[in-house]
Amino acid sequence: MELLGKIEKIYDEVRRSETFTLREFILHVPNPRDSRYDNHVKFQLNNDRTSMINEFHEGDEVLVSFDLSGREWTSPEGEVRYIGSIVAWRIERAGSGSTVNTSGAYNNKEVYGRLHKKFDLRQVTPTFSVHEFVVAVQQPTSQYEDFLLFQTIGRNVTLIDSFNEGDPIHVVFDVQGRKYAGRDGVDRYYNSFNAFRIDRNQPQPQQQAVAPQPMQQPVAPPVTPTEQQIVGAAPSAGAPAGNNPFIAQTDNGDSVDDLPF
Repeated sequence: MELLGKIEKIYDEVRRSETFTLREFILHVPNPRDSRYDNHVKFQLNNDRTSMINEFHEGDEVLVSFDLSGREWTSPEGEVRYIGSIVAWRIERAGSGSTVNTSGAYNNKEVYGRLHKKFDLRQVTPTFSVHEFVVAVQQPTSQYEDFLLFQTIGRNVTLIDSFNEGDPIHVVFDVQGRKYAGRDGVDRYYNSFNAFRIDRNQPQPQQQAVAPQPMQQPVAPPVTPTEQQIVGAAPSAGAPAGNNPFIAQTDNGDSVDDLPF
């Protein structure tokens, strides 16, 4: 997954434990139709990748490649929460050949997985509802699953209604990042994943190439003095199907200090 924008803010490196260090930065993705809805997406660099941002400065236009990461966590009060992050693994200076959507409104990402949990519809205001759900996504290089929190809003709020927990699910969504001032006057950033298409499709198996089998030698039956036959055997062919693994954040807290590291 990729997003193109300008670096808005770079934070200092933070050591959470003896084995885990993170560094965050904010990517500003303008919305050309209405600046009130610009995206301010919070990214995270982990461990040996925290130095990746050193060569860049606030205001630089960059292309960020990233993965989504999310996990289930039970608070001391017994409340189950879903904590996610957008983990950057490559940062490049944007060039003239960059073709990633920069509209800020639609960046069209997708994941395949299974519906892990569906929450009740939440009425935020008399005219605005939110329906949240969690998708479990199997990472191709790990035995663990990521638990990604999505939401449907507005006219899309009913898209998840016909799905049950455990169903295979394909979600097409936009990465949204919002900036707001905390009670202490410090700017904070909130990421969300807004789903606008949901179905039960799964990745199609890719046809694997098979080495051609050699032509079999012709086999001739007995020939009579008045009859002559030539019999050939056609090569057999087969293509066993392979599996296309899943591809693969939403920070529900006001600050990274809410993360239970």
